[in-house]
Amino acid sequence: MRSYMSSRYNNKGFTLAEVLVALAIFGFVVIMGSGTLVAVSNTNYSAQVSRKTIDNIDFILDDIVREARFGKDYHCEITETINDATPKDCDKGHQSFALTRLDNGYIVRYATSSISQPDGSKRSALMKQVIDPNNPAHLDPNHPDYPKAIQISADNIDIKHLRFYVSGSGVSDGLPAQVLVSIQAELKKGSKYQTSINLQTTIAQRASDN
Repeated sequence: MRSYMSSRYNNKGFTLAEVLVALAIFGFVVIMGSGTLVAVSNTNYSAQVSRKTIDNIDFILDDIVREARFGKDYHCEITETINDATPKDCDKGHQSFALTRLDNGYIVRYATSSISQPDGSKRSALMKQVIDPNNPAHLDPNHPDYPKAIQISADNIDIKHLRFYVSGSGVSDGLPAQVLVSIQAELKKGSKYQTSINLQTTIAQRASDN
């Protein structure tokens, strides 16, 4: 009987100190795990921001590439003459670019435009304008049917830098003209990560400048 009583009273539970130590270790593990989850979440969010920005820049470049490959008379927009489609090089680069479509003779223009945001800030958007030089309404900016420039960059994309470098446009050497497009953009709306993406591509016209 004495042996039984001794065994029963020796089976003690955890002391307060042991419980506090266990809780401290558990809390430390939880904090470390939470920090890892936050870091992974932030990395994933940053990757999504970069992906959205790259996708939109790819869309912009695809549109320019498609028009330029099947165009002619490359020139930087350094003239205010609306229907001027004279081939013109710009080795130093310019923020706007135009070409003439081979199939219908329409003039296609690309340029950036400053757009006001609801919060009062501004962002730069890429605009595209298509003009029919044989349509009188397309030659008068005050005409109600004058074609307006259409925004082709997403509403949450800010074009930080855009330059067009045209070469070989006016030389009848039998070689195609080329345009180098350099663009930098970042995702603005709802993003705490202002990730800037830089891309560039060189486009050669399909037809030679004979």
